[in-house]
Amino acid sequence: MRIALHTRVRAGRITDYERAHQEVPAELTAAIRAAGAHRWTIWRSGHDLFHLLEVDDYNRLVQELGAQPANAAWQVRMAELVDGARDHAAGEADDPMRVVWRLPTDTAIGRPAALSHAGSNSTGMDRGTTPSAAPPTSA
Repeated sequence: MRIALHTRVRAGRITDYERAHQEVPAELTAAIRAAGAHRWTIWRSGHDLFHLLEVDDYNRLVQELGAQPANAAWQVRMAELVDGARDHAAGEADDPMRVVWRLPTDTAIGRPAALSHAGSNSTGMDRGTTPSAAPPTSA
């Protein structure tokens, strides 16, 4: 499943946040993978951070990371840099972002569908489809 999250870097802490992410401990990345994450990409625009996770089960990820000492130390560090940091040890998680739109795919060949207004509603979504995840990424 793909999960998108939004967080914010505290004022004046962007350099520290980016520096911290150049030094993510190997124990933490191993714990993230062991908890079912396959990819985790973070983009920054100003103070806004947008995370895209590809994970087997987001709730399980949060629970398992909450029990990891490497994650506890990381969360203490992130609490200094990010507004509204969560206590994963207490099972708290960031609320995933809601999907608003995604480029429809031609399910027969797995590619984006040809541009056409036939069979689409006013949102550009194919009739009868509801997005279940964030748009794909190349990260």
